[in-house]
Amino acid sequence: MSLGLGLNLEQSQKLVMTPELQQAIKILQFSSTELRDYVNQIIVENPLLEIEEKIEREEGEIEEAAAPSLEKKEEKIDWEKYVGGIRDCSRSTIRREIKEGMSLENSVACEKNLQDYLLAQLGYLQLDCTEKRVGQYLVGNINSAGYLVVTVEQTAHDMKVDKKQVEKILKFIQNFDPAGVGARSLQECLTIQLKKEKDINKDLLYMVENHLENIGAGKLKKIAIDMKLSVLQVQKNADMIKTFNPKPGASFGGEERISYIIPDVIIECIKGEYVIIANDGQIPQLNINKTYRDVLNKSYNADHDAKKFVENKLNQALWLIRSIERRRTTIFRVTETLIKYQKEFFDRGVRYLKPLTLKQVAEVIGVHESTVSRATSNKYIQTPQGMYEFKFFFTAGLNTEEGESASIESIKKMMREIINGEEIRKPYSDQKLTEILKEKGICIARRTVAKYREELKILSAGQRRRY
Repeated sequence: MSLGLGLNLEQSQKLVMTPELQQAIKILQFSSTELRDYVNQIIVENPLLEIEEKIEREEGEIEEAAAPSLEKKEEKIDWEKYVGGIRDCSRSTIRREIKEGMSLENSVACEKNLQDYLLAQLGYLQLDCTEKRVGQYLVGNINSAGYLVVTVEQTAHDMKVDKKQVEKILKFIQNFDPAGVGARSLQECLTIQLKKEKDINKDLLYMVENHLENIGAGKLKKIAIDMKLSVLQVQKNADMIKTFNPKPGASFGGEERISYIIPDVIIECIKGEYVIIANDGQIPQLNINKTYRDVLNKSYNADHDAKKFVENKLNQALWLIRSIERRRTTIFRVTETLIKYQKEFFDRGVRYLKPLTLKQVAEVIGVHESTVSRATSNKYIQTPQGMYEFKFFFTAGLNTEEGESASIESIKKMMREIINGEEIRKPYSDQKLTEILKEKGICIARRTVAKYREELKILSAGQRRRY
């Protein structure tokens, strides 16, 4: 067998991720807020795009401002072919909610900084330069929860001062507001708060210093034997300890900016029928700038390079407009399918949520499963039953004795209802919950019940028990 070099022509099909296709995928998975920011950025980069002005009719409908038509004899580009139907492709089926002006609910208040608040209190103390530097160092090493994340020894080493001097400044800081700030552990945090009370309860102090883990584990009998108190008294003391703040700095917020969820779709029940409202009023409505239209249509006045630049920007602008419309249409069709499959949920609540997969929805609307996944990622839907993430409606299911399928969310809802109705002195164990669910036609293992209970953040039977 001989080897040699040669040239061969072959035809093959392959999917190439062009920049336009990548942009369309990115736009599809954007939430309304993210899409608004993205569009505003593109408007700055592309001079052909401009925000469309709206004219409000008496009936409350919103109509595009009519753009002057171009003379047919001067047209070199078929604008109807490019733009026609882009903005109207989904308006006949999707009701859009447009809100003028800025809503106070969507604004974020200026947050107080914990370090600035503590430094302001530090400034009221009469300290020398060295003590002030030590205090600033300690404050700078207090995290967003209010805990000191550096040791006294490390501070003394870094600031080149005596350990006792650091402890003295730390005591000052631990007396600052909020109560418990500057602690190095949960035990110390609660102890600081207890000692600030006018009448110090020695039993509470003893429980915090010696039985904090037992309180968390619900081992109240063990505490009662050690302290020679009744279990009921220990329970009252434990309830009082739980009223103290374990994260004193949390009220000032963390490093991340507070954000509010804005639903991408709103479903309203009007006269017994569910109406889909695309809540994309915050997204600027785009149009092609008339000045640049003329550059393309009146070619005898346009420079070749200028015309080529405008053509490239035109293609980018039209692709963006189409991608936004495709996104809106896809989300609408997905929502429409959800209403069809989950009508009982919209009528009666989480208990009646049915199992549903991305593949089922994809087959109904005629797209790939990944398209449905992108269309529902990071997006929220406001329903008559509350606000939920789109992904909430896609849940696995378990077969019941009746041969039907129950969603995991509906089983969790059932478990919560059972636990809410239990006798507080004799709470249901995981095995008992398993037996009750079996009586209702749902056969699942005890470890699965324990897993769902933990996901619901419900304590074990021993920790829920009241004396």
